[in-house]
Amino acid sequence: MLLRLTLHELRRPLGVAGGYLSMIQEGSLGPSPESPQAQQGLAAMAGALQEMGALVDGLAAVAMQEDRASLRCRPTRLGTVAASAVAAVEHEARSRQVVVVQTGPDVEAEVDGERLRVALVNLIANAIRHSPTGATVEVGVQLCANAVMIAVSDDGPGIVPADATHIFDPWYQGAGASSGLGLGLWIVRRIVEWHGGRVTLESAPGHGATFCVVLPRSGDIGGSRR
Repeated sequence: MLLRLTLHELRRPLGVAGGYLSMIQEGSLGPSPESPQAQQGLAAMAGALQEMGALVDGLAAVAMQEDRASLRCRPTRLGTVAASAVAAVEHEARSRQVVVVQTGPDVEAEVDGERLRVALVNLIANAIRHSPTGATVEVGVQLCANAVMIAVSDDGPGIVPADATHIFDPWYQGAGASSGLGLGLWIVRRIVEWHGGRVTLESAPGHGATFCVVLPRSGDIGGSRR
């Protein structure tokens, strides 16, 4: 089922990229690649390639999660992981004219840094896509007693209660969703739970959304595997 859905989702961006490439080659978008029409086509192709990349990354992340025994937790600086996740979505943020700001200390916790980075990339990319032009997405790291928290906040339209109830369910796409498989936030939840943590949502229609990842500093994942 996952493969079938992914192939279906890939057809649209492939069609967009292929269509614009053909028009540029034929010269129907202007006499040269520097023409405004050709530049618009190239931008559309870049967006389509980004979408395909996100789909492939999501599929790879789901496959990776099937093998939870491969989770490798070690002392890791969360600010560094967050910075790496921010860098991964920098192009998308620029293309949407959204500024991503990271705050907080570079605290240490026992986590699988690469898995956590996947979760944060999903959260930050989700925030960017739901933010208006010129908005700011904030990624904040906080130390809370025996836990650490990473919060991702946006200034988007917020999430209605009916969607908030199912937002972390696999395949779920809320109101206004136009693309994707509905797996991103489910992947986030699974990664966080395998670390013995939890992910929460604070949102109201018209007031943006904040996703909070709370992780134990000890890296105790024994009771959270499913």
